[in-house]
Amino acid sequence: MKINLSKEHLEIITKTVLDTVTVENKKFEKEKKDFRLRNTKLLLKNYHILKEHCTEIEEELIIYDPIRFDAKEIEIESIMRSKEKTRKMIIYMDAMIEAYERYSKKAGEAADRRFKALYHYYISDFKLSYNQLAELLNVHERTVRKDIEEARNELSVFLFGIMSMDDVNG
Repeated sequence: MKINLSKEHLEIITKTVLDTVTVENKKFEKEKKDFRLRNTKLLLKNYHILKEHCTEIEEELIIYDPIRFDAKEIEIESIMRSKEKTRKMIIYMDAMIEAYERYSKKAGEAADRRFKALYHYYISDFKLSYNQLAELLNVHERTVRKDIEEARNELSVFLFGIMSMDDVNG
């Protein structure tokens, strides 16, 4: 069956398809952006749990590495790969936190304050509340909240590179 469409109908169909694709692309980009920021927040929120999880991983990897698993034990192999990925992520995250700290010290007082707020809120062994941070940093609690959010955005750049630039700028 052959359908003859006028040029006008083809233009309407083409415009509709292009509009739909544009909307879907924008939605996809926003989801990618949200994913990176959410990942940074989740990594920070669970930093101590992940760090603790990694304390015994190297010993476990050494024990399980020479063993070859049969099909029934494939789950153990998968778990060990997951543990190794976690260990590598924590090593990478620690390196990026150190790099962010160095950057913050060079970038001025406000940047240094943002790093300190982020560090004491998420990373320090003795986590501080917004109120405690406001007192420590001699700023208002709202400033602490803004500083932590901005510091997460900045750390995202260290963690995800150029891919996170859209997150920070839009």
